[in-house]
Amino acid sequence: MNPLKRILICLDNSETDEYILRFSHNLFKKAEVEVIYFIHVAKSLDIPDEVAKKYPDLIAPVDEAVKRNFAFRINNYFEKDSYQLDVLEGDITREILKFSKRKRVDLLIMGHKSGKGTSDVIQRKLAKLSHISLLMIPEKEQTLQPIVVPIDFSKNSVRALEQAIEIAKLNQVEIIAHHVYHVPSGYHKTGKSYEEFAQIMEQNSREEFKNFIEKFDTQGVSIKDEYSLDDDQNHADKISGFAFNKNAGLIVIGSRGRTAMASLILGSVAEKVISLHKETPLLIVKDKNENMDLIDAIFNL
Repeated sequence: MNPLKRILICLDNSETDEYILRFSHNLFKKAEVEVIYFIHVAKSLDIPDEVAKKYPDLIAPVDEAVKRNFAFRINNYFEKDSYQLDVLEGDITREILKFSKRKRVDLLIMGHKSGKGTSDVIQRKLAKLSHISLLMIPEKEQTLQPIVVPIDFSKNSVRALEQAIEIAKLNQVEIIAHHVYHVPSGYHKTGKSYEEFAQIMEQNSREEFKNFIEKFDTQGVSIKDEYSLDDDQNHADKISGFAFNKNAGLIVIGSRGRTAMASLILGSVAEKVISLHKETPLLIVKDKNENMDLIDAIFNL
């Protein structure tokens, strides 16, 4: 697991910033973080010539004025000497990816907007293309309890649960490991009914979880396992609905790596959860050490 030592928080000068700052502060106040970067990417910092002539005082660096405004808000949650703040200009997705690579960031934090539009497109791009873990925070007051971790017993699930355990240890919150199982299409050939085979699959999942959880150091952490039957072939909907019903404070889900062209996608389940569930903070866990040469080639970083 990659420790979250170097954190990048993206602000866009909207109401979402306040939720991002508050949740990030509460999440990491007990963590051993090396550095926190705050950035704001503006499309343009230019002042029209006619405005600059009419108001010469505005010629003072605009980015410095913007930085002062952000620093005022950040200082309500973070000590002045505990972070670095930059205002950048250019394409938002490209600048964030470049900055995160240059600063060797472990975790990217941004807002999770509820509507459609430019923000939604940027969220999706960064979720797909970033080689580091991504935490998306909605425009809503949040508590961290409980943490829901969708698991399928894969390597990605291992990463997600490891990260959730570290967060839970720091914040004394409960983890619910949620597994969605399904009945194979050929169940009828066994002579069992759908309901009977569903019980068999659930029991098998419970036994698999017992073996799975032995891989982790769970001392001091409360972890419950719960199960849902995917009876309508909508895995992501089951995850989202479960998190909603449990009033989850954080969803932690693993993402596939970047070792091949096919890995450019998150995986259909993770991508659908991003779209379906925008009321709960969502942490997509990735391995930053996996190959990202393809991303370098696409963006020429």
